This record gives sequence, structure tokens and C-alpha cells, in this order.
Amino acid sequence: MNGLQSVFIVPIFLALYGCGGVAKIPISVFGDKDHYAAGLQEKYKDKTYLDTFYSCSTDACQLTERNRFINELLFLMDYNYNRYTGNIIAGKAKGEFGVGLTDTLLSLAATVSTVETAKTAYAAVATAVGSGKTEFDSAYYAEKTTSAIVTQMDALRTTARVPLEAGLRTSKYTNYPISRAMADLNYYYYAGTMSSAIIALGNTAAANVKLAEQEASTKINEQLNMLEAMP
Repeated sequence: MNGLQSVFIVPIFLALYGCGGVAKIPISVFGDKDHYAAGLQEKYKDKTYLDTFYSCSTDACQLTERNRFINELLFLMDYNYNRYTGNIIAGKAKGEFGVGLTDTLLSLAATVSTVETAKTAYAAVATAVGSGKTEFDSAYYAEKTTSAIVTQMDALRTTARVPLEAGLRTSKYTNYPISRAMADLNYYYYAGTMSSAIIALGNTAAANVKLAEQEASTKINEQLNMLEAMP
């Protein structure tokens, strides 16, 4: 390998080393949380998880078991959701950028290793720079889109959690029975899905377009009246 080749190939593989990995959500320092979540996951796989509730004969017992049911499932949903969104945000953009740039730079390394003139070498490096920028731009906008979707899911979940928090504070079981809690928990779960977020974002965008059209129509009429009023 001559000096010209090494000038370009060494930085290329340094870039590969830095961009090839995929980030992950940091491991929680609360190890017991993982074991607790795993235990709840197993508990609610069993169809008998409500047997204790159905064995209650008093309102106080039903209230206690209902609240336990809600709190445990809220914890489990939040635990899984946080890991899900954390890994999406941490890994998506870097992974996509790294894969695209790796392919480009590997091809470039082969090109540079056989070139004989500086002109060809510079052309090869320019190809990598241009392609790398394209990959970076794509990954950047993908990351921003993903962040917007996660933010929308967070907002939907905050709204969906309201009836559950209110239900937990009721003094009588009959005011918030477990059947209603199960329906609200199901709604809370779906509020944390990408499909719900995309639908909500689409509805918001459509509403914004309609508002913009109304404002534009008003401004057109205002401008027209001003023009017509000119001597």
C-alpha cells in the first residue's frame, strides 16, 4: 500500500469502526424492576389471574384487588413501552446510517486500493462523501420522524391514563368496576402503538390544513377588500 492509499483507507476504516454499531437503551440500574416485570408477565399469562378478585365478598376486598390489578398492569405496560421506545430512539438512526455508510466505504476502499492517480482517488473519496451525506440525511429525517411518533404516543398515553388514575381514586368498587378498568387498560395499551400515533398525527395534519385553508380564504378576502378600496 502506497502513501496515497493509506491516506484515504485509514480514515475510511476509522469511520467504519465508529458508525457500524447500533445504539441500545442503557441497562436500568434497578435490576429488581426487570425481575418484577418478568414475574408479572408470567402471572398474567395464566387465565386464573382474576381468581382472587372473584373470590372477594366485600366491596373493600374488590376495591383492593381491582387496584392491584390496575397498578400491576400499568407498571407492566409502562415498563415494556419505555424499553420499546427507548430502543427505537437509541438504535434506529445510528443503525440505518451505519449500515448505509459501511457499504459505501467498503466499496470505496476497494476502489482506492487499486487507483494509480490522485485524481481517481479524490473522485472515489468524493463519491463516499456524497453518498455518506445522503445516508446521513435519510437517517436524520428518519430519526426526527420516529421522535415525532414517539412524542405523539406519549401524548396519547397521557390522555388515556386519566380514567385509570381517576378510577384508582374511587372510594367504592361499584363506581369503577374491573370490567371498565380492563377496557381502559386496553385503550391505554393501544395509545402506545405506532399505528395510533400515525393516525393521530394524520388527523392533526388534516385539521391544520383545514385551518390553514380557512385562514388563507380570510386573508384573501381582506387583501381583496383593501385592493378594491384603493382609489
